[in-house]
Amino acid sequence: MSSKIWIASTNAPAGYKHLYLVYDPDGDPTSEDEFIFRGGPEDNVTLDNIKIENWVPIDDSEDFLGDDDPYTDRNYTQVNLNGKTPEEFVQEASDWSSDLEVETDTAGNSITDIPYTLPIQTSNGNSDRIPALNSNTTIKSVLTNSGVDFDSNIPNGLSFADIPGAESYYSSSDGTVQLGTDKDSIIYSTGGENTYEITANSFGNGVVHILEDSDASTSDTIIFKNVNPEDVRYERDLNGSVNIYLPWDGSGDPSVVIHDQFSARGNPKIAGMWIEPLDGSDPIFIPLDNPDDVPLFTLDDLPPWLSDALAPIFGTPGDGPLVVFYGRFSPLVLDIDGSGTIDLTNLNGS
Repeated sequence: MSSKIWIASTNAPAGYKHLYLVYDPDGDPTSEDEFIFRGGPEDNVTLDNIKIENWVPIDDSEDFLGDDDPYTDRNYTQVNLNGKTPEEFVQEASDWSSDLEVETDTAGNSITDIPYTLPIQTSNGNSDRIPALNSNTTIKSVLTNSGVDFDSNIPNGLSFADIPGAESYYSSSDGTVQLGTDKDSIIYSTGGENTYEITANSFGNGVVHILEDSDASTSDTIIFKNVNPEDVRYERDLNGSVNIYLPWDGSGDPSVVIHDQFSARGNPKIAGMWIEPLDGSDPIFIPLDNPDDVPLFTLDDLPPWLSDALAPIFGTPGDGPLVVFYGRFSPLVLDIDGSGTIDLTNLNGS
């Protein structure tokens, strides 16, 4: 039998499925000569960063079979490698893991600087989870890096509802990432020059969260398709993030958040965004790397009904002190003259 790459799954403690890859030199998953590629938390209690097993012998892997039957218990499904040989894919995946590695643990596994997060259930009465960076993100990302379509290669019998984290993606190399706003997702880059292509969709109600290391490239760009430049609104908040709104973001949530674009933690993450008009005319470039070019969110930016309701409490621009606030975790900030510029002063009771 010829060699194969399988994608498999096992149960995760939080009630969802954990994905991993299997390199099978002889194509027989019962012969015990397989190697495992998987992601997981650096520490099972504190989580910390993502740890990658880079083609570890199956008996040494955290996903060893034990008494399981790979076909009935682990949903073994052969991966369509889009013309690559299993050995070519193994080498590409190994190189990708090495690029992300910042240190190794005592077992020789790759430790990244990408935070491992849990897909916590939301409290809005349905089955939604907040987006996560986890083991499923690892498998989606390594397949995508090699040009292998993830969506058509999930294990037999599973759906996207079973594999939270697969909505997100991370990388350390140059590349173009195709994004949608149909669900919440996280895009995490540790380096390289990236292009994020977003096809605007009026039926999408998700938020794309773009996060990058402080030392990642500052020449990354966003390309918006299927929307006109005048319909794209953007602003920075007091945390230094940039929020980008599309015409149908009536709920107040942006379609894209560039986290820490302007902060003490590093250089601007995104150089700017291209918007490709619906009429096919030349794309428009909007720079995003200078905070002076990006409007600051103020109370004036709130819906009129909310601004009117809060004005007796907080004041309005030109009427004295104005409290500017934004985001679930933002502190209240005193803007003495309502100019949108943060004023620092001693609060001594006078």
